[in-house]
Amino acid sequence: MDNKIYLIKRNHNLAMDIEATIEDLEAQAYFASLGLPQRSQRSKARVQVNLNVENSEACLLSMPLIGTDFLAGFSNITFGHSRAWLLIPNTAIQSFEIIEGEIESTGDSANNFLQNRLLGAHLSISTLLNSPLISGIVLGSPDGWLRLRLVSMRELYVPMHSLKFLAVEKISSLNKQSA
Repeated sequence: MDNKIYLIKRNHNLAMDIEATIEDLEAQAYFASLGLPQRSQRSKARVQVNLNVENSEACLLSMPLIGTDFLAGFSNITFGHSRAWLLIPNTAIQSFEIIEGEIESTGDSANNFLQNRLLGAHLSISTLLNSPLISGIVLGSPDGWLRLRLVSMRELYVPMHSLKFLAVEKISSLNKQSA
């Protein structure tokens, strides 16, 4: 009996690992379609980000991307069963250190990146590290405001400068743009 329970748990974990791998592959394909270098060229690049919030741990980002007012990449933090792709505005960053490789850069601001590349994405945001995350779908980012559709179908506007981080939850949702 114990062996059967063990095998069920093991298969369940295997299914979760497969799901996480598929999410990671979808993410790599999506960001490759944006014209960013392929994973093989950037896979070893990593940065350690220190947030300007007391008692916060450093965040490690792989495949980092730096914009005019943000730093982004795959985080060691998980949301659900897969690693999150985080966008961290400069206003939330105390410092960052290149651990390995080179950072890819873009001329986009966080506002433009959201508007042009993340419309329709399911994401979670934090304005305070110790408060609950706010989840929704990106509807736009007009004039420095992140516009989200919440689960309740209400719309919420959050000033970009108040964000501590933005975590893209489901990369596969990016092909389904909302308006």
